[in-house]
Amino acid sequence: MAAVSRDLEELMAEPDFSELAARLGSPVVSAISLTQLPIEGRRRGCYRLRLANGRTLKYRQMPSAERAETVERLIALIDSPRIPRVLDRHGAGLLFEYVHARSMERRDLTPKLLSEAASLQARIHAIDVAGLLPTIAPQAMDRRTAGLRSSIERLVSQDALTLREGEDLWELALSHAPAVLRSDVTHNDFCSRNMLLTPEGGLVIIDNETIGVGPYEFDLARTWYLWPMKPPERAAYLEAYARHHDPSAFTTRALFWLIDAMARSALFRLRGQSPTAAVPIRKLRLLLQAGPDSPDPHRL
Repeated sequence: MAAVSRDLEELMAEPDFSELAARLGSPVVSAISLTQLPIEGRRRGCYRLRLANGRTLKYRQMPSAERAETVERLIALIDSPRIPRVLDRHGAGLLFEYVHARSMERRDLTPKLLSEAASLQARIHAIDVAGLLPTIAPQAMDRRTAGLRSSIERLVSQDALTLREGEDLWELALSHAPAVLRSDVTHNDFCSRNMLLTPEGGLVIIDNETIGVGPYEFDLARTWYLWPMKPPERAAYLEAYARHHDPSAFTTRALFWLIDAMARSALFRLRGQSPTAAVPIRKLRLLLQAGPDSPDPHRL
């Protein structure tokens, strides 16, 4: 009998996974850890599973059963072949389709793929969640701006930004802050690093467990920040996006949302002692250098 891998042995000790495994109809013969991130004292893991019948699946342990249910419901609402389906859920555990595809590289970024990606993100943002999931209270914008101010202050206290930089960023963000906070379906990690190409050239989005309800402007800001594009590509992306969803709430307030996205990312990376923490800090400084008269999202 083949030895059971340590990853599989640890997974089988998880009640959520063992219950899902028992419902598969074929034994799990191997599990390979893809990521493991500690969260609130629990392990949040992602694994590639191989079954005795040759099938391959993906398993994700979410931080809570409530979060797993939200992800399952939102992915079902999107209902796109470009988003791998949730096959089963138990507690905080989710089983997904596994996509056999390769990572999308820079040279793969054709106008057609760019348009497909923008259209998918726009259709996600256009989903009406009213009455289906908890949405954002109208007064939440005050909390959002207060949260951004706290994020900037923490970056200053950790010497990631100077006091002057922090003050200038806050003033820049506040001058572009929206009046209300929207409730939209958001992916929260929609960028090229999470895009695959099938052998037939089809676009597939992976790592969709970040999906939630929030302002679509923040989601677009994260896409702008995480996905390097040339100015003509940004313009083409917005043009394709606008065919399915109005981007004006983002384009007119881009600086607020970009500062919010980058400050949150910087804190997350600093907390994890990631060597990439310097990336969002550098981009925040570039926003400061560009000044308040350059919120054009084609160039950011």
